[in-house]
Amino acid sequence: MRSRWPYKLHLVLLLLFFSSCANNQRLAPLQPPPSTQETLLPTRDELLVRVREIPDLKIDFVEVATVLAASQTGIEHPYSTIPRILSPYLDRAKAQLGPKATEEEMVAALNNHVLPFIRSALGRELMWIHEVFGGTGGDCVPCVLLYLISADSMGLCLKLSILPQHVFLYYEKEGTRRNIETTAGGLNLSSAQYQDLFLKSFPFVAFPEDPKDLEKFLAPHPRRHLVSGLLCQGELPKRDLALERDCTDASRLSPDLAYPLILLARHYARGKEFAKAEGSATKAIQASPYDPSLYLARSTFRSSQAKDSLCVEDIEKAITLAPHHARYHITKAGKLTNMGRYLEAVASSSKAIEIAPQVGEYWKNRGALLLLLKKYREAAEDLTRAIELDPRDVDAYADRATTWAMLGDEEKYNADRRKAKELKEGR
Repeated sequence: MRSRWPYKLHLVLLLLFFSSCANNQRLAPLQPPPSTQETLLPTRDELLVRVREIPDLKIDFVEVATVLAASQTGIEHPYSTIPRILSPYLDRAKAQLGPKATEEEMVAALNNHVLPFIRSALGRELMWIHEVFGGTGGDCVPCVLLYLISADSMGLCLKLSILPQHVFLYYEKEGTRRNIETTAGGLNLSSAQYQDLFLKSFPFVAFPEDPKDLEKFLAPHPRRHLVSGLLCQGELPKRDLALERDCTDASRLSPDLAYPLILLARHYARGKEFAKAEGSATKAIQASPYDPSLYLARSTFRSSQAKDSLCVEDIEKAITLAPHHARYHITKAGKLTNMGRYLEAVASSSKAIEIAPQVGEYWKNRGALLLLLKKYREAAEDLTRAIELDPRDVDAYADRATTWAMLGDEEKYNADRRKAKELKEGR
């Protein structure tokens, strides 16, 4: 999810964490200390204790980024490094503003002067930020981190919002929300645009459809949640013990944040500790019960333990939260098929087709089920539609060849067999 949105978001494979500033109050601008008067940096563990104890708005993300990066790479940077690198571009942004600049004027100045530099600096001067906090999916986390540091230095208080694979900034004024998509030039994407993007880019991530659940899903989180996310984040490979330590520390710092818990669950699943994975996923659901993707994740851990009924219950809960997400219905169909409940699987596949008739995979899946049920004519019709939508689908040709054999049409059988072989050899 794979046509692309016009303004491509670079998404972190894992992802996300978010934070807030109460009541849009202005922060006192942070002045970076002169390079000759460096701030003494704490250790990683001292930093985490400090973050737990200080007021949320006083968390210094220059310190957080510098300390956590050093703890992962073993390479220490002075506190002044990030402020010094950003300073010339922040000066340009501030020069654009009058003494009574509005939030939107400050955002425009940051978008014009600072954000383009942030994007380029992550490949140069601030490559170490990308390596520690970025990922193969993109740089939304490093961009948000550096944008937030820049906004803090201007006295602009921004909030962070959580999505399962993404993080973005926003502010609210007089009941209006202005989103800031740092991977797309600071665009003000609407909630509907984010939903559309996720539908195309992350097939197993859905927004809850109930307005109250959606409000919770997009709500701001405290700044320490971003610290917890940064602990777990990164392109640099982590040993299993380091990952488990970081996720555990992150969940202790922010027990109400789902991200480190579901990341820890996936870590356990990779080690085939599916019971522990299920337990961690359950804690993630308790932290964010309105996130459909968490139920889908837990369903896979339960499936691996042959807890088929509980697995289906989780998929159905995800569907309840996001009833118009076709991928959830086809996932349910797949599980029901594995359980031998073919008629129910056909019904779930039909629902997926109703929601997204343009997806050839869904027609192919239902065609294969109809083939199992010996409804050959109907199967041939579905598989033909799947081929029309995706003319290079080898499996659709192979399955349709089987239906022609069952119907006694040797000519069509041979044609589809040849086509399937041709496509397979051309891969």
